[in-house]
Amino acid sequence: MLSDLTYAAPGAEPLTLDLFLPRQGNGSVPGIVFVSCGGWITGSKSQFWRQSVYLATHGFVSAATQCRLAPAARFPDQLNDAIAAVRWLRDHAKERGVDPTRIAIAGASSGGYLAALVGSNLWNGSDWSGAPPNARVQAAVVFNGVLDVSGFDTLPTVRTNLTNFLGAARDENPTLWLFASPLTHVSPDAAPVLLLHGTNDTTVPYSQSAAMQRRLQGAGVKAELFTAEGAGHGFFNQPPWYEPSIAAAAEFLRTVFR
Repeated sequence: MLSDLTYAAPGAEPLTLDLFLPRQGNGSVPGIVFVSCGGWITGSKSQFWRQSVYLATHGFVSAATQCRLAPAARFPDQLNDAIAAVRWLRDHAKERGVDPTRIAIAGASSGGYLAALVGSNLWNGSDWSGAPPNARVQAAVVFNGVLDVSGFDTLPTVRTNLTNFLGAARDENPTLWLFASPLTHVSPDAAPVLLLHGTNDTTVPYSQSAAMQRRLQGAGVKAELFTAEGAGHGFFNQPPWYEPSIAAAAEFLRTVFR
């Protein structure tokens, strides 16, 4: 692991990532960026270390990133951070043995929200008119992601976090909440997506991933749904779901990138 590599410096403190490389390089390999963010207000690169190690041992270059956090950072700051990490990996592709035409984005919960937005391939830094080539991804992996914020503020904690992140409550600016929802920005430009969700998730409803899959497939985009029966939020880092979930992600990426 190469630790604390600076990938962007949008404020006083640089943003860093930890890079996990295959033991034996064999030409250029796919890369993946993990966005570590919880509730838009917390985040640690270590959230996806185990998944990064797994993917590195299976022939991927994996970057576990940090991003700016709410309420100091508001939409679209975190989205721009995630895209900056994708650009960094692509800019350093030759140096790190990454195939710049095979880069994926991944995240969980609010990090999954960011991964889904990046995966739309529409955000250009200020609007949804289309991402530039160096900001596009070729696949997205979304663990129990928040995919429709416009209808997702029933829990008091979630309502507070989203209001801090977006800078306005839903009743104050419903247009912004719709504008900031991944479900709103599904189009044929989206990257293939693997959605992973537990059926007993009481934080982010399973129905959000099911709705996203339907919307993506309706747009002609490859979208698969890994259902963790009886599992709750954050299942992917807990037994017995850690290994089957990351194995499913690796297989999905191999299929997309072959």
